[in-house]
Amino acid sequence: MKNILKVENLVKRFGNLRAVDNVSLEVPEKSIVLLIGPNGSGKTTLLNCIAGIYKPDEGRIWFNGKDITGKKPHEIVKLGVMKTFQIPAVFSSLSTAENLLVFYRGNPGEKLLNSFFKKKWLRDEEMATEKMVKTLKMLELASQCNRRANELSGGQLKLLEYSKILMSDATLCLLDEPVGSINPVLANKIFTYITDARNSMGKTFIIVEHRLDIAVKYADYIYVLVNGKILCEGKPEEVLKRKELYDVYLSPLVA
Repeated sequence: MKNILKVENLVKRFGNLRAVDNVSLEVPEKSIVLLIGPNGSGKTTLLNCIAGIYKPDEGRIWFNGKDITGKKPHEIVKLGVMKTFQIPAVFSSLSTAENLLVFYRGNPGEKLLNSFFKKKWLRDEEMATEKMVKTLKMLELASQCNRRANELSGGQLKLLEYSKILMSDATLCLLDEPVGSINPVLANKIFTYITDARNSMGKTFIIVEHRLDIAVKYADYIYVLVNGKILCEGKPEEVLKRKELYDVYLSPLVA
């Protein structure tokens, strides 16, 4: 299977700390890959390097064969990479429906030129609205469409944050703790939505998640990071048998 992403010998420093320390990995297209490990192991920093939020100090990142190392976030988004955040980054004063329209990658407001071509503008607006309605129904947010984002529950905000993925044309989706701090029923439902997007839309996911009891069931491959390095990797059934994994999670409890 073709790799959609390749990371080679990546290093990101903050002062004397090597938050990402010589990390190399490959991600096949249309796969769900988990990045797991204790707090401070470099998982989110790695996602931020891929998304262009942080510029790596060493190493290279390729997306669909194109070197994207050091590119700015908006350039990487245009190539088809979208990142969501642990704390939902939404427009709190806008309604749920309005947020989805903002997230729509094809929003005609992105291009001044569209304002001079009314037919194209109207067609793009119609497509955005259709996609918004479909996404609201899919995520069971239709009943909340007119509520402002700051009136939504924590679980609904997680769904709204995830809707960015469905409203965009992104082929590589970077999710930072998409089910953190929500109940297990909704957490499983969100991972079902992720699996559906992989199967029906051909999207690829790299997910940072601490809820291993839930996330592992949906993963195709796992990388375990500790102190900025990859400790081990493999299919879920292989990684879960590794003694190193239990040492990482249990050692702080018995120290």
